[in-house]
Amino acid sequence: MSIWVVAADSSRARFFHSPNRVGPLKEHETMVNSSARLHELDLVTDQPGRSFDSAGQGRHGMESPTSPKEEEILRFADEVVARLEQGRKDLHYDKLYILAPPAFLGHLRKKLSDPLRALVAGEIDKAVATEKAEKIRLHLPDFL
Repeated sequence: MSIWVVAADSSRARFFHSPNRVGPLKEHETMVNSSARLHELDLVTDQPGRSFDSAGQGRHGMESPTSPKEEEILRFADEVVARLEQGRKDLHYDKLYILAPPAFLGHLRKKLSDPLRALVAGEIDKAVATEKAEKIRLHLPDFL
């Protein structure tokens, strides 16, 4: 049995594995989302486009319902889930723990496939992506 743990937030995801239920975590991969640290204005290149209404009489600004920063966070959540999905397909683990702040954990949950969701043994809504592996391990059950 192999166990994966992902500690993620909107700017990084760290992937750990544990060869057994009581072992320490060993980091094997890190993903970084450098866009998450940018200010909103740094993500936008120009003003929103303009559009005419259906009758062709008035011009209206075209705003995205999601901010550029939020779009970058959602894109990164997609990348993290894609990596977890690849690990599942390659049979790298058969149990998964996810640690992330509540908002990012929600983004990840929405994107999990049913087969991936079936491998999730636990979700912890904590911001620990920058912590040392030993400290992250303390947030997990004694017996993974």
